[in-house]
Amino acid sequence: MTKAFKYLSYMLLGAACAGAAWSCTDETYELPEPNITPAELVEGVAFTVEHDAQNPNIIHLKSLMPASYQVAWVTPQGRKTGGEATLSIPFDGSYEVQMGVDTRGGYVWSEPYTFTIDEFCADFVDHYLWKRISGGVGQSKTWQLDLGVLADGSWKATFFGGPHWFFTNTYNWDCLHAANESETVSNNFLDNEDWEASMAITPNSDWSWFADYASNDWLVSGGAQNFGYITFDLINGANVTITDANGNVVSKGTYMLDTDAHTVTLSDTYPLEATDNRTHERFLQLLYLSNDAMLLMAPTEGVTLNYVTKEYFETYTPPVATTITLPEGWDQTLGNQFRYCTWALDQEAPFDWYDLGGAAINGFKSSGDYPDTFKPVSSTVEEFALNLCSPEVGQYTATLPDGSNMTGEISVNPKGFINFSNGIGYLPLGGSTVKLEGSSLTMIAVTFDDFGRVESFVAGLPQADVNGTVYQYLGYKFVADFGGEKKETYKAVLSWNDTGTWTQIDSAPIFVEDGGTYTIKLDAPYTSGMGDPCLWLDVNKILNTHMDCDVVLKDIKIDGVSVAFDDSAISRSRSSDKIEEDGYLGARRYICNPWGLASCFTGLDQFHATSGYEVTFTVSFSTGNSFLGE
Repeated sequence: MTKAFKYLSYMLLGAACAGAAWSCTDETYELPEPNITPAELVEGVAFTVEHDAQNPNIIHLKSLMPASYQVAWVTPQGRKTGGEATLSIPFDGSYEVQMGVDTRGGYVWSEPYTFTIDEFCADFVDHYLWKRISGGVGQSKTWQLDLGVLADGSWKATFFGGPHWFFTNTYNWDCLHAANESETVSNNFLDNEDWEASMAITPNSDWSWFADYASNDWLVSGGAQNFGYITFDLINGANVTITDANGNVVSKGTYMLDTDAHTVTLSDTYPLEATDNRTHERFLQLLYLSNDAMLLMAPTEGVTLNYVTKEYFETYTPPVATTITLPEGWDQTLGNQFRYCTWALDQEAPFDWYDLGGAAINGFKSSGDYPDTFKPVSSTVEEFALNLCSPEVGQYTATLPDGSNMTGEISVNPKGFINFSNGIGYLPLGGSTVKLEGSSLTMIAVTFDDFGRVESFVAGLPQADVNGTVYQYLGYKFVADFGGEKKETYKAVLSWNDTGTWTQIDSAPIFVEDGGTYTIKLDAPYTSGMGDPCLWLDVNKILNTHMDCDVVLKDIKIDGVSVAFDDSAISRSRSSDKIEEDGYLGARRYICNPWGLASCFTGLDQFHATSGYEVTFTVSFSTGNSFLGE
């Protein structure tokens, strides 16, 4: 979010500072008068507009001014620079061109010069990009922004995940595409997982942000809605029509697609936009175009219009994962724990059904979430236990509700299985139909605690249809019991990045148990050329259980020297990282926020550390007041 706006704010700030500098001088300066007038910029005298001898749909523009002058052109195919320019215009009609000359007082522009194209040239629209944007000669294609509201009131986004992305405004087609892009080969960043910047026609390291609406609903000031449609056609010309969501025509115009420069220029209308009107341009840079999706960027703003076809949007369904992904090294960590912990069923949500990608289908979180026919059987849930290293290494003991034991050999397969040679019993787990059983279980999920130990795991029994095809899992959730009283523990991390490289550095974590005073250090030297520094402290997960906690800053050292500050002036917020969909996890103190620096600090330069930072803070689990205030 912030870099795009910060980039703009620096431009505005620079302009303001420059204006302030001029206003404070004793003398008043004015730009010199241009040494050329529009009346001198006449076709045939200052420039020529000529039809190509072989193809009259090709127009050659040529400056007759001395070579020392910088020349620009405003054409039906957008703005061009240089003493000469060539236009390839497929459609008959009247067109205008202007020549501009850069003078001491700025550009001076000629009056519009009109020229005529007499015939349609099909060769100029026989290009795969024309076909992708319009469907081809005699066809039309309707597009919409990649955000809409469905009949049930929910919102939907598809290919791009939202209506706007952000780029450095010098970004262009070459930065996202490889040199061998063609009608049948799409070597580009969005469609190729193995794409690298070195493959691009013009490799670059410019900034970009593929903002998704799910995490950034501020992208549209009025929230998700149906914005209408933009239709490009090649029917008796290249026409563009803007309609509202009900199909009412809002505006009409024409468009020109330059397949060499990869630009789209509109006439007599503006592009379809979201209601906050981010884009006020008719000359647009084409960054990406497939049969179903298109990125058009407003060059002066670096904001894209993310379009997908109406048909694609309406028929799109999110892909369903069919492969379970487990954390790296899960099998070794779990195997190491066999020696020093036992496993019990989760008391609140001991089972659920999972799809082939490992996602919980019902999302049960407590016993009250289960339907009556599947209510967890309390005796099994409360009394079943697994010791995965008993009576010795490589063997297991399952303690059953009646006090009996089941033993056998156990093995963990790194490909995602845990095997019990004699099974784990055949116990009622949910009503009369759900059983706790199985000898070879598929590992579905593994979670770790703040100490790096396996906190819980879900192992599932595959369920097949009448044809024997596995379509889901019945998953059992086991939680670790390390013995003794378990203390509340939360991980605290001090983090830093800069707004130039956006490289984040995190401190080694410290663990907060109960309340108390803690000190955390971070090595993050600032070097010339970086953007503004950011520094924040997170106490992870604590707000899920203690909304009335407090994290108070006691001392802030930069390069070993304490700085003056007012704790009450430094912001409090929820950390942005989520593990569960229903809860913000961390208590955050944003010590150096370049977009809202606390008034107690002297400026951002104060945080340019040559070695690093050290923060001392206290944590209270319960104060009676919300950490976030009212």
